[in-house]
Amino acid sequence: MVETTSQDRTWAAIAHLSTLLTLLVGVCSGGIGGMIFIVIPWAIYLSFKNHSRFVAYHAAQALALQLAATAGWLVATLLGALALALLWTVTGILCIILVGILLIPVMVLVSVGFAAIVVLAPLAFGGYAIVGAVEAGNGKDYDYPWIGQAVRNWMTRRGKSATANAMP
Repeated sequence: MVETTSQDRTWAAIAHLSTLLTLLVGVCSGGIGGMIFIVIPWAIYLSFKNHSRFVAYHAAQALALQLAATAGWLVATLLGALALALLWTVTGILCIILVGILLIPVMVLVSVGFAAIVVLAPLAFGGYAIVGAVEAGNGKDYDYPWIGQAVRNWMTRRGKSATANAMP
């Protein structure tokens, strides 16, 4: 457990919880509206980067998660929709020679699976955000899978370069 103040824990938790707001607005607007709320953890990071490593770290993780999740969701949704359109087109063409009729049940399953992934993937990111908020609220240095270590390395390099630049 890291030595933190109540205010530090609260701001770190808010940074994580802002992911839920980004996800809610993003899913309801097809991903575009969520871009506005990505500034919340960024603003928290900028406000605390020189005052609290704990808050800055959690805000940087929340920012990285939101950027990766939003961009990844948009790209995956667009590519998946294009792939589905292509596959349905091929299935329709193959229906002319009756082979496509056999593919229709498969394509229905693929389409339902794709829709489920598009809807459920943001919920997974929201789950990570909730765990991060609870852990930060308890004063623990929680790491998001895949993102936490990268953010920690970035902050370590940033800290070393700031120290090196301060030296005469």
